[in-house]
Amino acid sequence: MDDLSLKELKFQSQTTYTIIEEIGRGGLGIIYLAARNSGGVTDYVVLKALQPLSSEDEQILREETNLAATLHHENIVKTYGLESITLSQLPASFSENIKNLSYRRVVEKQEHEFRRLNFREEDHSGGNHVECGTGSDKILLIAMDFVDGLNLEELHQQHLNMSILIPEKFGAFIISRIARALGYAHNYMIHKDISPKNILVNTHGICKLGDFGVEAIAHKQEDYLEGKLSYLPPEKYLKTFVDERTDLFALGLVAYEILTGISLFHTSNNLPKEQRIEEIKQRIAKGILPPSKVRKDIPEELSQIVVKMLNPSSVLRYQRSITVANHLEKKYLYNKGYGPTNNSLANYLHIFESKFSLYTEDQLQNLSFLKNANDEIQLRRKLDEESYTKEGLELMKQIDYALYQKVIDGGGVIVNKFHCIKLKHLDNVIESFSIENNDLSIGNGPQASISLIEENILEQHAKIERKDNDIKIVSLDESNKVIVNDQEVSTKDLQEGDKIEIGSHELFFLNQVNIDEQQPQQVFTVTGDMDISQVENVSNFALKIPIDNLSFAASARIIQSMLDKTNLSVLKKGVIPTAFMETLQLLKGESDSLNVHIIKDAVRILFRCSGFDEQGYHNLLSTFNKHRADLMKQIQESKVEKSFGMTSTELDLFSSQEDMKSSDAVDEDLLESEEESEDSSDASDIDDDDDSDFDSDIDIDLDALEDGTAFENVAILAAIMIIHSFDRIEFKKYMKEIELVVNYS
Repeated sequence: MDDLSLKELKFQSQTTYTIIEEIGRGGLGIIYLAARNSGGVTDYVVLKALQPLSSEDEQILREETNLAATLHHENIVKTYGLESITLSQLPASFSENIKNLSYRRVVEKQEHEFRRLNFREEDHSGGNHVECGTGSDKILLIAMDFVDGLNLEELHQQHLNMSILIPEKFGAFIISRIARALGYAHNYMIHKDISPKNILVNTHGICKLGDFGVEAIAHKQEDYLEGKLSYLPPEKYLKTFVDERTDLFALGLVAYEILTGISLFHTSNNLPKEQRIEEIKQRIAKGILPPSKVRKDIPEELSQIVVKMLNPSSVLRYQRSITVANHLEKKYLYNKGYGPTNNSLANYLHIFESKFSLYTEDQLQNLSFLKNANDEIQLRRKLDEESYTKEGLELMKQIDYALYQKVIDGGGVIVNKFHCIKLKHLDNVIESFSIENNDLSIGNGPQASISLIEENILEQHAKIERKDNDIKIVSLDESNKVIVNDQEVSTKDLQEGDKIEIGSHELFFLNQVNIDEQQPQQVFTVTGDMDISQVENVSNFALKIPIDNLSFAASARIIQSMLDKTNLSVLKKGVIPTAFMETLQLLKGESDSLNVHIIKDAVRILFRCSGFDEQGYHNLLSTFNKHRADLMKQIQESKVEKSFGMTSTELDLFSSQEDMKSSDAVDEDLLESEEESEDSSDASDIDDDDDSDFDSDIDIDLDALEDGTAFENVAILAAIMIIHSFDRIEFKKYMKEIELVVNYS
């Protein structure tokens, strides 16, 4: 095969960049989000445009960027290389202003949202074209990977704005990930510019360290020290030997700030550089107050690690980054077993982004390691006077009086919640029950507040009692105790996130936020010939949908147009509109119309369905429960794994339309039914002769079979499609509402 070798072949790249927007700036350059097109394939990168450099600095930068480009690590922002553009072809104002960037200048901090890209909405075909720069008529751009999310400075500041701090477990986890990144990078180079701004946390909970190599030329800037003093190790301003221990001191400063809220080396920007350095020297000489003596919630084992990172003597400091990571993980993060992961940090960020108003029972289970001494999952780590020691408050007052005043004044975001029990029918099918003034009974029968139909569950099995703000579960039969958090109990005070097991059913205790106050901006009445363009750019609206097939099909077209602007797969976008129509069919009951409040944000689309009657509610929920019973039956017969995985019937659902309608395509086990459902048979009004122009690859004809049992089986197939189309389906009987959620980011 030697004749196929292309060794040492060179060719010109077809890559072009389109700058989309500025996302930040520093003392040396401006950071842009850019679309990179390589042979017609587009992805997104960050371009850091640097001030014009001397030939000597340019050579240094190329050498450092070459080293940075060799780094391949989960926790390091990938550097791709250097690009250049002709300076004289850029606007004169840009050419002038980029030369005036300064580390000394204080740039007003802006409130940044979590950055996310919806690549299907972007069109980068336009724009002005400039040539690659040559000679001295150019500026260099470092091409790096785009990281969605926030940098740690922004994330920390957003927490402060809400009068809270990042939970200490997650603060330590972030530091451990960056220590791991440094442990790898130090085999090749020293970073020399560790700061919260250079630590990125993406929406998947992955922490990344960026800006490798830039310090090599940045430190030559006249005002460099002034802009970096808050995170500058003593070796830098004392001009002594710099090695990996220098990075560890800077990382220790970041850890101290994230854990305590206090930036240890914070000084006034109005003071001369020499005076600011002298203040920092005095603080070091006085000795660093351990984090555990600043805040009451910081354990000693974590505090000791941070203090050792901040030892002024590099000899007494941690010598290797990997040791810091190991100590954080073994002595603190996972010393009791379960601890933070990328996934749990992502869950926390989603909850934080909603200002702690939206979260699920699964997310809380994933965050159970945040339980405090009172066995409560502590999502919000309060920035209040009570959380600090007297010494800690005094230190804060001396270093950052504005923060001190904020802590003394108190405040923060107040979220009104009410208690509720969530019953998990299937992995993503939930029913919520509000715990108001009355107790909730749990048992196998229609009279129970929470009805669990199962042979081994008693008619009166347990109850949920409320007294003021205290909630407890009580078993009503000593021989049939309930299980809470894997422990058998007769009675137990419930804390948020507790999991209750009764028979094969799982229930969860949560504090629910009522988002009823978010009213739709516009209300549209759906008609068969509706112009859907009028809702294309609305993110919060309501549909009033008459009970007829043309209106159902028009509503599906509206959903389709919304999905087309998301990153969802073709399969998902194809099946969700049909699943939405099937949901309406099962919900309609005897109602004249249904209402759907649609809310689209950066990560999901929420469909809040209302206007149905008791029959419609029962039709949809009972169909899901029949599917659950079939799954349990197959589990008992060992025909599927005990994981509620996709059965053969569910796989049939996604086969061709002809196979779908063929009776041979339906698993005989799933077609077995114990009784006919008169309620469900009322939900069978999809007409194949419908002249609507909505075209779906999947079509379940609920009128195809007149036999009640056969209809019931087809209705279950519709339920299966709904289950696999929506990420979450929540029944809220107390609000007369059903929520359907589609996540797309």
